[in-house]
Amino acid sequence: MIIISNIQKMSTKNYKTFIPNLKNLGSFATEVDNASIKNEPMFFNSDLKFAYEKGGDITKSFIDNLPDDWKDNVVFDSRVHMLMPNWYPAIPGWHHDDIPRPTTTLGQPDYDNPSYQSEHIMGLVNADICPTQFISLTKENTEVFNFCDEFGI
Repeated sequence: MIIISNIQKMSTKNYKTFIPNLKNLGSFATEVDNASIKNEPMFFNSDLKFAYEKGGDITKSFIDNLPDDWKDNVVFDSRVHMLMPNWYPAIPGWHHDDIPRPTTTLGQPDYDNPSYQSEHIMGLVNADICPTQFISLTKENTEVFNFCDEFGI
């Protein structure tokens, strides 16, 4: 499954609205076994050319299936987790990927004056084993805590 994530944020100094914009763009690497997943190289901050040259079949399939407008000016990160049912690939909770964190906010995400905007595209292999849960509804900052309580986050 390939998913594009562009979470739009409307904010004022003390009030935030998260407006998710998730789209399922298709699939990739549909026939992979555990050995292929286990041996797939991981990447951090690489370009697509390097990832394609050094990557395994899963990485190549992901890059081959990217939309055309995602093939230039891309930073490629990948991670492999060998999970059992009900395990988490990261600490459970809210993850705010690639939100600028200047020193003026003491390392916290700066939603009010971000120095840049980013879009993410994510590929999940075997997501049926430990599916990632995405927020798909608009949430006000007062609803965030209720949402976390409701889902045990």
